[in-house]
Amino acid sequence: MRKNEKLPKKRRTKAITQNEAAFKMKLSAKFEVSKCVKSDIVIPSIVDDDDMNYFSSQFSQLSTNSEKNSDSAYYEPPRKRQKLKVCGDNLASTLDRCGISDHQAALILNARAIDLGEKVKKIATVRSSVRRRRISSRIRQSQRLRNIPFTPLTVHWDGKSVKNKDDNSRIELLPIVLSSGNDTQLLHCALLRQGTGVEISDAIFESLQSWNSNIISMCYNTTSTNTGCRVGACTSLELKLNKNLLNASCRHHIAELVLGAAFDHCFPETSTSPEIKMLKNFSDSWSKIDKKIYNSALDDKDKYSKLIEKKKNEVLFFIQQCLSLKKQPRKDYDELLQLSLIFLGQGRKRFRKPGAYHKARWLMKAIYIVKMYIFRNQLSKQLSVEELINLRTMATFIVLVYVPYWFKTRLPLEAAVSDIKLLQDIQEFKRYDNKLSEIVQNKFSRHLWYLSKELVCISLFNDNVDISEKRKMIENLKINDKGDRELKAKLEKKNLKNLSLSDFVTEKSINFFHITGISQTFLTLDPSKWAKNKNYIDGQKLCKNLQ
Repeated sequence: MRKNEKLPKKRRTKAITQNEAAFKMKLSAKFEVSKCVKSDIVIPSIVDDDDMNYFSSQFSQLSTNSEKNSDSAYYEPPRKRQKLKVCGDNLASTLDRCGISDHQAALILNARAIDLGEKVKKIATVRSSVRRRRISSRIRQSQRLRNIPFTPLTVHWDGKSVKNKDDNSRIELLPIVLSSGNDTQLLHCALLRQGTGVEISDAIFESLQSWNSNIISMCYNTTSTNTGCRVGACTSLELKLNKNLLNASCRHHIAELVLGAAFDHCFPETSTSPEIKMLKNFSDSWSKIDKKIYNSALDDKDKYSKLIEKKKNEVLFFIQQCLSLKKQPRKDYDELLQLSLIFLGQGRKRFRKPGAYHKARWLMKAIYIVKMYIFRNQLSKQLSVEELINLRTMATFIVLVYVPYWFKTRLPLEAAVSDIKLLQDIQEFKRYDNKLSEIVQNKFSRHLWYLSKELVCISLFNDNVDISEKRKMIENLKINDKGDRELKAKLEKKNLKNLSLSDFVTEKSINFFHITGISQTFLTLDPSKWAKNKNYIDGQKLCKNLQ
């Protein structure tokens, strides 16, 4: 037969058949030996001497071993000493927050154990051990959080585009958060395939089902994916939950749109880069700027001087109230307040190094503009005359108009009042820069969610609203309204100076009480008596937690 030629698979010769039969008999004899008596075993003729010795040893060894073994000779094997577990729940959660991998955590724990004089062999610091401890810690914390008494009121979501580590592509993640006052809970971080409104609502609905939450409002960015009237995430979620919710859009997002519109008008950017060239140049030249040489807005005498002098005390009082709080939510909040004080001729004379200047950072544009204006005399070579004029306009708008609005965005009871105040401040600013005011007003008028017929009723629980205005609001609840449900207000008045809360209240505003479950019985009383009414107090407490 040739070397590469193969035999047929079904070919069976006489030698192959004999070898198979001999192997089966030999195998059967080996495994059946313990059940048989030695004299009964039939030894095939093909078995050699080595196999015979093996058969004999099976019987002789059993008898000799049984004679030698006794209870006194038996002893229990030593137990393995349990290693010390150093990765507790607090440490595990800290490692997760810092984004430390299991391998890095094991190296850190090993190094720390050596520094403390412990033997590494006695401590469970292997990567797999650390990983198991972190997983079990997450499970325990998740169960503990579910058992904490928590009555969520608002569901928040916001898509984030991140880089995929596998192929460096961009993927869309959707963090879903529940909140009630200062209490928040991350439910899920869903991976979106297409990012449509229906897909977003499906992810939110599934997360809410696992928590059995009874939410009454939604907080989101005002993109078409969320606010679409037919297939938007908000509409789809309400259909799945089979109930209406308050459309409490993110006020920080709305404020950023207002600031962005003003900035783009004063400093139009033609580049699609995430960085802003003018701000980058200022950041690069920070080390060359003399921090002792700066100027406030009071040093310039132009058309804005009267406006600054008029609103100076009002804004200073507001800023001092904000700074009197023990702590701001973020460091850049405090920095903007301090820069605003210096702009108005007061405040500390210390300046922080400019931070990130990309377009996705909150308050970044406001902080940079005010800081650049304070050091404007040292930037004459970087900026043109037109840019310096626009810098003055933008900085004045930020300090006098934007700052008071921004720092009230976290107060739900002040939402509707703040929106009207911003509209009136923009109207007043028209006398100094009509084009800027028109652009900002057009942008903001498309986001009057908190002046809708439903959400405007939250101002009934605001103690800073005049009693006379509350009486008008109650009276307007009787106005017949056969129109459809409107999720945001439409600005129709041209004279914004006389704009009031009662202008947005109609018969459909009563839906606010149906959605929130707040009792309406206190509405039959005069507003001067509400402070002592239990239903009013409970409703006010609920509205304060709508964040």
